[in-house]
Amino acid sequence: MKEIEVKVLNVDLEKIKEKLKSLNAEKVKEENQKNYFFSLPNGENGYVRIRIIEDLIDRKEKITLCIKKIFKTDFARQNIEHEFEVSDFNECINFLNELGINDFKREDKHRESYILNGTLIEFDTWDKIVFPIPYMEIEAPSIEALEDILKILDIPKDKITSKGLLEIKRDMGLI
Repeated sequence: MKEIEVKVLNVDLEKIKEKLKSLNAEKVKEENQKNYFFSLPNGENGYVRIRIIEDLIDRKEKITLCIKKIFKTDFARQNIEHEFEVSDFNECINFLNELGINDFKREDKHRESYILNGTLIEFDTWDKIVFPIPYMEIEAPSIEALEDILKILDIPKDKITSKGLLEIKRDMGLI
């Protein structure tokens, strides 16, 4: 699946959540995540991820396996992503190890997600050691839909970035 996304930094997240509620956006997720990131073995730009999700709305847990390949990072980051549910975390680790995918890091976050006009708007709060500042991610089906949501939510384009978290942390002098 192709996705188009940006991160939104240095905006009043609570004000945007209130605006989403006033626009009758649907809250679709609130969850805690344990994310295990693995480098792609051939050096491609992207990663493999195992995610353990604690769903705080439905009170369920699930595990997903995902590969994300990043292929464009101008106005919005464009990725090819394939994700599916799995039943056994340890077997996922063993499977990846057999493929030669061994190195990983664990990073945890809280995520709250809304849908407005077919666009996913997510509020991420990572463990402070991973990233100290909460931010938004907007994942849209097209560049036009992304631009529409930015306009509706009154988010200036200078507050968005197509950079990944690692690049943002470098820019902020955090690593």
